[in-house]
Amino acid sequence: MVRPPRPPVVLAVSLPGMNWPDLSIVVTGGTGSLGSVLVPELLRRKVQRLAVLSRDEAKQHAMRQIHGDAVRYFLGDVRDLDRLRLAFRNVDVVIHAAALKQQPAGEYNPDEFVLTNVIGTRNVVRAAVDGLEAGGS
Repeated sequence: MVRPPRPPVVLAVSLPGMNWPDLSIVVTGGTGSLGSVLVPELLRRKVQRLAVLSRDEAKQHAMRQIHGDAVRYFLGDVRDLDRLRLAFRNVDVVIHAAALKQQPAGEYNPDEFVLTNVIGTRNVVRAAVDGLEAGGS
């Protein structure tokens, strides 16, 4: 099956006082289907710091070949709350793009989908809130 070309990603997010060059951003699942199209768009915005959290070191290596040191890479999984807390230190924005999405895999591995998509999302929220309570941005 041949897929049509993906349309360009346009970040239309703008909040009062938002200044992209001042932001430190982490993208969970940054090497996945959504993250890999968000990262170049965020780099075009010239954010202060961009980090990708992903459990796939091969995809991180491939991304590093394209973007070099413009991106910081964290090996980690959204299932690991302590790793998220470390990755979210001094971060202004978290974009949560980590998810398991392939329906056939979900049918045969429902526990893995729950651990990543439900527990992982809860961990992302907890780590982000913990960062705010600790005096983060």
